[in-house]
Amino acid sequence: MHFKSSRILRSLITIPLVTILSACNASEIPVHTGEKIMSEITQTKQSICVGRLILEIPSVVKIIKWRYEVDDIKINPIKPPSLNQKVFDAKVNQLESKYKNSPHITEGVRLKNKIQLSPTSVLFVFREDERDTTGYGFEALSWQPYVEYKFEKNTTNKHLDNVKMRISKLTKSFVATPNINPINAQPGFCLENGVLTDTDLEFRGEDITIQGGIEAYPDLEFKFTAISTNKKNEDPTLLERNARSFGLGDAIGIAISNSTKFLRKGKRTLNGQSGEELVLIGKLDGITSMHGSAEFYGEPNILEKPAIEVSLSYDPSVENTQQTNKKTLTEKEFLALWDSLINGIRPRANSLWGDAGKK
Repeated sequence: MHFKSSRILRSLITIPLVTILSACNASEIPVHTGEKIMSEITQTKQSICVGRLILEIPSVVKIIKWRYEVDDIKINPIKPPSLNQKVFDAKVNQLESKYKNSPHITEGVRLKNKIQLSPTSVLFVFREDERDTTGYGFEALSWQPYVEYKFEKNTTNKHLDNVKMRISKLTKSFVATPNINPINAQPGFCLENGVLTDTDLEFRGEDITIQGGIEAYPDLEFKFTAISTNKKNEDPTLLERNARSFGLGDAIGIAISNSTKFLRKGKRTLNGQSGEELVLIGKLDGITSMHGSAEFYGEPNILEKPAIEVSLSYDPSVENTQQTNKKTLTEKEFLALWDSLINGIRPRANSLWGDAGKK
């Protein structure tokens, strides 16, 4: 029987209803402290401002994707950004024409309103499609030299004014920071090359995810997520989900059990936040894969203490045609990189305005 080791091993720590069978239920689980390997992977660091946290991670890790949602509003960087305001204005005019020239069954055209939020920020309010009469779409474009973002949200007629106010507030609070050390960036919520400042701070939903990798190790993927929460975690924890789940069936389950072991399985804290981690290694079909997952529980209604999830996957079975002479990771190097990523997460000293930011 042949099956992909990566998909199965990854599911062991990310999908609640899947776990390892007999071999992983042994009473003695190997524990590795993870040697501090001062190699090309971990010896030099870079600082990245992510949300309300600073990540001090190996310099060789390249962030390839950012995703954020603030106050239920999606925020997407536009790459490449407009070269200058003239180009930006032309883009705005093109978008306006799109909605003005798109028909609507009862209102003539889909465009409801165009609002100039600032000289370099424009908000469009429009019907979702030509037949929709119950909801609106919002799309704001905001440009500053070297940086451009799109703010998006859908809502019903009932919440039209509220969403308009919230998007306007976010775009006006955006400050570009393309050439500023993230340690010295203004207080607020960090995006890629920018900060949403907190001039009238209230608790709000904040959700940020970054994904990255190492060029020399194309089979390696790193993911970090931070989510503000308004209640204590009552869902099954990482270890509870693993313990409650069941196998994949007799044949596959036995194969997984005989070829997989835990490198880590237990509690772990991060800057005073309690959490748990699982790190496992598997050898299937002659391929060795390693996967790590950690969760740290956030403090309700405290923006600078979000719930945090970290994952690291080394999956040589993934087809990668971009690099033929790719490097491989040893078990000790994987653990060293894993510890370096997690230990590099710390609160941002000036994540909030006022006294809360003076730490």
